[in-house]
Amino acid sequence: MTPVNALIPAPAATPGAAFFRALEVERTRALVARDMPTIERLHAPDYELISPPGRVMSRERYLSLLAADVFYAGLVVVGGLMAGVLFRRWVGFS
Repeated sequence: MTPVNALIPAPAATPGAAFFRALEVERTRALVARDMPTIERLHAPDYELISPPGRVMSRERYLSLLAADVFYAGLVVVGGLMAGVLFRRWVGFS
């Protein structure tokens, strides 16, 4: 008889820090380039942008604002690591 735990698949490996760094660089580069197909792929259907004071913007509104105007003007990389994003203007919540 086969033990029950032998029938349970092993959990998928948890992505490490390098995966998340690469993902954030890809996302930020797409935002700066206004690469909408990549931006749409990297933002989940239930994505919400939440500001520091707690205001919420839906994915649909965020993507429509990104498509309509340039918000992110550049990406600063220092020593191979993303150090910051240059903002052209702030995203407006309503």
